[in-house]
This record gives sequence, C-alpha cells and structure tokens, in this order.
Amino acid sequence: MGERNGGIQKKARNSLRERARDFRYDLEVDKRLQQLVIKGGYVITSYAIPWLNPNGIKVWLKASQLVRAKRMARRDGIAVDKALEIVKVRDSENAELYKRIYGYEFEKDLSVFDLMINTEQIDAEVVANLIIQYVSSLG
Repeated sequence: MGERNGGIQKKARNSLRERARDFRYDLEVDKRLQQLVIKGGYVITSYAIPWLNPNGIKVWLKASQLVRAKRMARRDGIAVDKALEIVKVRDSENAELYKRIYGYEFEKDLSVFDLMINTEQIDAEVVANLIIQYVSSLG
C-alpha cells in the first residue's frame, strides 16, 4: 500500500509539472468544454470554464483541504496525510497554472459563480438537492 500511495503522489506532481510546461492540453480541453457549454444540456466539472465562459449556471463547491483530503482518502483507499499532501500540491499548482494560462485568481475571485455551497458538513446527496432546488427556482 505504501508504494501505491507514493506512486499516486508522484503521478499527481508530475502531471501538474507537465501541464505547467505545456499548456496545449489544457487549452484544448477547455476549448472543447466551452463548445459543450454553448451547446447546452451538460453538467461540466472544470477549474477553468466558469471564468472563461459566461454561459451556464455556475456552482462553486467549497470544502477545506482537510475535508477534501478525507474524501479523497476514503475514495482512493490512501492515508489521509498522503491525500492531504496531494490536495495541497494540487491546489497550489492549479492556482499557479490558471493564473499563468488565463490570468485569473483561482479560488480568490468567485464573482463568476451563481451559487456557492459550503460542502464541509453536508453529503453529496444534500449538495445535489440544493443545486436542483436552485436550478428549479430559475424557472
């Protein structure tokens, strides 16, 4: 299990470093996601699209690094401390990456979002119901 944990961490760090050197993959994925947003009818999870495209209903789900690490650890079968390290690296490197590619302050400027939910103490089903209720209220 220890080798697997170290492998996951190394893979996450290497992937982010590769993306920092070559933006082509991110730009292509974001271009394709924007086309889906314009087409409509999709639920899209993206770090970039809310800032890049004015269309759609944008929801920010917030939880602390520790809570996200606990969820990752449970999902991936790794230790919480290892998951926390991965989350911290990912947060830091993603913020830097999106600042360099697109110029926005990831996690700082949330003005592009229509709805923000603190998921710290609620489960996925409650979050989903809150989003459904919000979207339904729009008519």
